[in-house]
Amino acid sequence: MPMTAQFDSLGGPEQIKLVDRDISPPGAGEVQVRMRAAGLNRAELLYLAGQYLVEPPIPAAPLGAEGAGEIVAVGPEVRNHAVGERVCVLPMMDWAKYGTLAEVVNVPAAALEQIPDGVSFEDAAAFWMAYATAYGMIVQAGEMTANAAGKTALITGASSSVGTAAFQILRQLRARSIATTRTSLKVSALKQAGADHVIVSQEEDMVERLAEITKGKGVDLVCDSVIGEMIAPAADALAAEGTMVLMGFSIRPGSGVAVLSDTDKGNYNQGISPCLAPSGSPGPSQSNRGVFDTALGEG
Repeated sequence: MPMTAQFDSLGGPEQIKLVDRDISPPGAGEVQVRMRAAGLNRAELLYLAGQYLVEPPIPAAPLGAEGAGEIVAVGPEVRNHAVGERVCVLPMMDWAKYGTLAEVVNVPAAALEQIPDGVSFEDAAAFWMAYATAYGMIVQAGEMTANAAGKTALITGASSSVGTAAFQILRQLRARSIATTRTSLKVSALKQAGADHVIVSQEEDMVERLAEITKGKGVDLVCDSVIGEMIAPAADALAAEGTMVLMGFSIRPGSGVAVLSDTDKGNYNQGISPCLAPSGSPGPSQSNRGVFDTALGEG
């Protein structure tokens, strides 16, 4: 029997256990995938701890939101996929029912994308949560396009996988990226990951540095995943008609965080995590394909 990862109690990684489990044939609209790699993100850790937006079905809760492998069986009503295809499993499933941390899984066909030639299972498995979220912030909410030359984007929480993805997407769009970090310890790593500029928030005045980098114009896009003390200076540094996007689920009722809206400088968007077609859609969306094309340099 194939092994699968599950957890019976809320907590940390110590709650995860591997169990042998029979896998039923795929149902209507499902395919069966032999997993070759699975991605792990902060979202899974929050889910495991019971702090995510989705309630885990304790006990025997599945785990894993994205992965990659080969289709080994196709259920009824599936027309877009066939046995033998190399596919990504996207994080757009019902987490209470499906998980990717297993040797063999049944997943909705609507949550699959074919893996392009030359892309490894490992890269495909770790791609979607980070790159789709960054793409959603920059392209869909931030409305930066291939004509973004000369524009700048500020990325907070930049050492995350979403930050790294954002640098690469911005470079592909010919825009400049500005990363923030609390201490100078991560400056070298952030520049190596693709950041054009790095601001050390505990050592530099962020508004002054942003004015210097943008020659007084201000930043065109702020992508903020921290939603803390830097949100006010980031808003102050926005260019006229600039856009601020708040990413993730850090804003909770009663958190005491002031929500910005209808500012005189630009636009406000909240809640990009991740930007994918809704679960239950008939097949891979054009938006999803756009993420791959942009990241691979084909957009």
